[in-house]
Amino acid sequence: MRYVLHTHLHIDHAGKDDLFPANTTVVVNRRELEYSVSGLMGEQYPPEDIKHLVDRLHAKNGLRLLDLEISGDEEIVPGVVCQAAYAHTEGSMNVLVDTAEGRACICGDVIYDINDQLVTPLWQVSEMEPAVTGNHGNHQARGKGRHQTGIERQ
Repeated sequence: MRYVLHTHLHIDHAGKDDLFPANTTVVVNRRELEYSVSGLMGEQYPPEDIKHLVDRLHAKNGLRLLDLEISGDEEIVPGVVCQAAYAHTEGSMNVLVDTAEGRACICGDVIYDINDQLVTPLWQVSEMEPAVTGNHGNHQARGKGRHQTGIERQ
């Protein structure tokens, strides 16, 4: 296996990267790695899994850090593109894959319950506003003029 791509680094999505050879490149958005080592979400980011990723920084081809908020979308291999998600965690990303049936989007923790979030949203505040699950990191300010979705403030 050449690449492992993580949408985010929560315990239920990432980990056990140490089972892959050191020359298998783990791809993660840099902001997600920064957030995971900060300690802000505790057990969501197990120390042994995060430490292993930091150790991969020192192995040739062991880790590829993306700066998606700065660079924009980045193609990993032909037909596989990573993009900043501005969503579930501070540095989460989507993985877009071109298939014979069109483009597929692999994302982490967008919908947990189709009925309660899409069909008859329980927690929806405004018309056409998606209902959040509560299972997300507390976002910090992203810099002047931007908010969580990356859309310019008025």
